[in-house]
Amino acid sequence: MITGKIESIQDSKSGKTVSVKVNGKYYSCSDFTIKNAPIGSEIAFETSESQYGDVTINWLNDWSVGEKPANAPSPSAPTTTTTSDYVDRWYMPFVSNTVAHAIQSQAITQPTEIEKWARAAKSAAFNLERKGSDADSDVGF
Repeated sequence: MITGKIESIQDSKSGKTVSVKVNGKYYSCSDFTIKNAPIGSEIAFETSESQYGDVTINWLNDWSVGEKPANAPSPSAPTTTTTSDYVDRWYMPFVSNTVAHAIQSQAITQPTEIEKWARAAKSAAFNLERKGSDADSDVGF
């Protein structure tokens, strides 16, 4: 069991995990509720490692957060994104993957085309969501 103080919490570049800095070292966490932990609080956690190509990822697992220290400053504005922002933007991984594949296949050749593709992918995601809730839908999910 490792213990320390939370120095920062932020979304990973992909948005699929949260990056948590504890005692000067960064850990990845797939549990987005850690974003509710106050900066400066004590945390106890287990770790594990995984390989992604040549990169070793340190995972923060089975964690618990103690109280925020009395002398820790209170931020005047939120420093992290709330969980509700992810619920509202559930379609973003789909949009990102669609745009990435369009770039890879050279369907997108100019930066000005990215927004058009992103808007179309978002629209498709919402249309699939609406059809998926309809019992007569031709989409089977």
